[in-house]
Amino acid sequence: GRGPWWNSGAPHVNQALPKKLWDRLGLVSILDTISRLSRVA
Repeated sequence: GRGPWWNSGAPHVNQALPKKLWDRLGLVSILDTISRLSRVA
C-alpha cells in the first residue's frame, strides 16, 4: 500500500488536515517507508 501520505496532494485531504500536521505525518510515513525498504534491500 502507498499509505495516507500518498494522498497529501488531494484537496479534500488538505482541507481536512492542517498543512503543518500533514507535512509531519507525510514526513514520518516517508521515512518509515524508506527504513522498511532499506531493511528489505
